[in-house]
Amino acid sequence: LVQETTDKVVLLKENLKAVRDRQKSYEDKRRKPLDFEVGDQVLLRVSPWKGVKCLADANLHVPLDEIKVDKTLRFVEEHVEIME
Repeated sequence: LVQETTDKVVLLKENLKAVRDRQKSYEDKRRKPLDFEVGDQVLLRVSPWKGVKCLADANLHVPLDEIKVDKTLRFVEEHVEIME
């Protein structure tokens, strides 16, 4: 019984490896190489995590009228004070 179970586990591992290799080969053929340089602008797609709770402090919010964006939609930073 132990030998049969071990043989089945080995067979399952081999099948999973074959499936992974096949999927990797499929993806590698269709994947486009991406080359980025310093200063390139990229769009990052972010998906929310399920079950993650936000424990933000309500006193740390930034009013929208304090956020400044230029015509190229970049944040405009204004330094206020050097602490140390």
